[in-house]
Amino acid sequence: NKGIKGNTSFNYGIQADPRGNTNANIGHIKVLEFKWVKLDMPWKWVEPSPGDYFWDMWDSVITAYNAHGIRVLLSISDAPDWARPLGDDKSVEGLPEDPARYADFVARVSDRYRDKVQALEIWNEQNLWYAVGGRGRIDVATYVQLLQLSYQAVKSVNSDVLVISGAMMPAGDVDDWAIDDIDYLSQIYANGAKGYFDAIGANPQ
Repeated sequence: NKGIKGNTSFNYGIQADPRGNTNANIGHIKVLEFKWVKLDMPWKWVEPSPGDYFWDMWDSVITAYNAHGIRVLLSISDAPDWARPLGDDKSVEGLPEDPARYADFVARVSDRYRDKVQALEIWNEQNLWYAVGGRGRIDVATYVQLLQLSYQAVKSVNSDVLVISGAMMPAGDVDDWAIDDIDYLSQIYANGAKGYFDAIGANPQ
């Protein structure tokens, strides 16, 4: 992990469920001597209808980790149904119709948790059908636009937070179900992603 404010030391972290026992999770993380926690923050949980925000759980959880010196990486995906295209598959998660709405949301998160959240992951597993709205909807150019707008929006309100590109799932090219992660990485560079992230996200399993 790239460090904060010029500190480039490598650190380990672990993923935790934000709905779990936060105090117990903090205790386990401190025993393991990890410095980071990754929390999934589904956009649809926080803003289930336009402009209606539910921050209480996140305020409590993020403040608790921060108070114990544990750095927080929020992985933000899962657009609410109101923000998604009419024709995508609502039985799976999907990207927003307007990437600027997502960019506005992640910038709002970054501003709210200034100095408490150190990194934001822009989507997750976007090379797989079930993360982008269904079969046939994997679109590298669309994701790169989402990444670019999000990077600019986040940095405009909080230049210190790290912006991580969405972690790709290791996969081969499978019809309209998946794009190989290495191929996908090459394609995001070809579509102009360079310069719009501080680190590349990857799922190693």
